[in-house]
Amino acid sequence: MACAVMDVLFLSILNWLLGTSNVYSALMFVVTVFVINLVLTRKNALILTLASIISVLYLPYIQGWSVTGYSDHQVLNSLMLTLLFVSVAVIANVLVNRFNRLERINELQQDEIEKFQEISNSVLEQIDTGYIVLNENLEIILINKAAKQVLVINHQPINNLYDINLDLYMQITSRRKLNNRGFSFEFLQNNV
Repeated sequence: MACAVMDVLFLSILNWLLGTSNVYSALMFVVTVFVINLVLTRKNALILTLASIISVLYLPYIQGWSVTGYSDHQVLNSLMLTLLFVSVAVIANVLVNRFNRLERINELQQDEIEKFQEISNSVLEQIDTGYIVLNENLEIILINKAAKQVLVINHQPINNLYDINLDLYMQITSRRKLNNRGFSFEFLQNNV
């Protein structure tokens, strides 16, 4: 907040020293108003936007009345800048609202995905058929109890299928070369 106040104050002083808004100070003001409306709370952004409008609209006239008067051109420029500030503030607020809405939707979707994963894991743990879920590098993402029993895996950490069962790893890699999509097959382990 303090930096934004300093920016508006600095640009207001610059505007007052120039006597009127030129293109460069106006662009700096527009960027400042846009960033203020993106970053600060709505109330603080409104206050600083109004301070910017007052600076652009009234300060040149205060100087103009005391020194040389003011022209219609200065009035038109100041009104156009005021309209630009208001437009930029409205656009920035719309963007902030959309970003906030997207963030809420993303959080809700993430919650739903986590719930679905919990249900899927629970179902996979309860069935008698062994399931192993692998990623592209054939690293184990998920393995249920039945698969651990078939592959005789105790409570050790499981990362790579190659380390657990070389025959199964070789079958998967050979089928993977033939068909790059998902696959399923039966693997019977003989307990010797």
